[in-house]
Amino acid sequence: MSLEKIERFRWRGLLGGGILLLGAASMAHATSLPEKYQKSKVIRVGLQNQYAPFNYIDPKTKELTGLSVDLFAALEKKMGVKMEVVIATFPDLFPGLQANRFDLIGAGIADNSKRRETLTFADHLKAGFVMMTSADKASHVKSWDDLCGKSVAYVRFIALLGDILRDVNEKACVSKDKAPITIVTDDLPVQLGLRQNRYEAAMIAQELYLYLEKTQPGSYAQIGDAVNGSLFGIAFQKSDTDLRDAIGAGIQSLIDDGTYGKLLDKYGLTAMSVDKVTFDAGQN
Repeated sequence: MSLEKIERFRWRGLLGGGILLLGAASMAHATSLPEKYQKSKVIRVGLQNQYAPFNYIDPKTKELTGLSVDLFAALEKKMGVKMEVVIATFPDLFPGLQANRFDLIGAGIADNSKRRETLTFADHLKAGFVMMTSADKASHVKSWDDLCGKSVAYVRFIALLGDILRDVNEKACVSKDKAPITIVTDDLPVQLGLRQNRYEAAMIAQELYLYLEKTQPGSYAQIGDAVNGSLFGIAFQKSDTDLRDAIGAGIQSLIDDGTYGKLLDKYGLTAMSVDKVTFDAGQN
């Protein structure tokens, strides 16, 4: 979807009778916002709508849902400002932020050194990648060493996964004179390829694996531990640290009052929780 065709979603029924009905805690968070947002009472949130479990269209209700959606709905009530969602494709999120189409990117965005050249982050999730296979193959693929001589896939648009797999292949297989891993790139969801027996294992983002565990229990099995731990956060323009700090404080309040934990549990993402919001703390 081009930026010219951005759809706007508005939260339903969250403001009730208006800002004056919000409690003192909400007003305290609102006053920590930069003046422009205190005046407008609107923060524009850039999201994609095709990345479960963070933000996606519910197939039953046809409404935008997901962890990010619920988190900003909770922030709206907590901070006393309207969170106006602007939908864009993932590639359009970054230029859209720089072009001021929205004020922040609310999807789970990996905080890394390359992105920190132009962005600043309020990190609120820890994440990594998971090696997985289908349940029927789990007895034959129990460890990373068992991958030698087998085909392993990753989705093409996450180039880092290819780097990880090539490193695994070199250390676990090639250097030990074992048959190498056949690395496969796929443009389709790797869980589909596993079900179709197009490869024997796949590497997937941890949040997607946890979501599959919750929505399709018993269908897949994890191989080893999650790897390449990173932090996910809300992204802002590099100079917009005042808004970043205010949103970070709002999320910290949701962590402290238990709302954050309940939302992660709802989507099966408790393993990605953090105790404290951090800023620009990604390690890679």
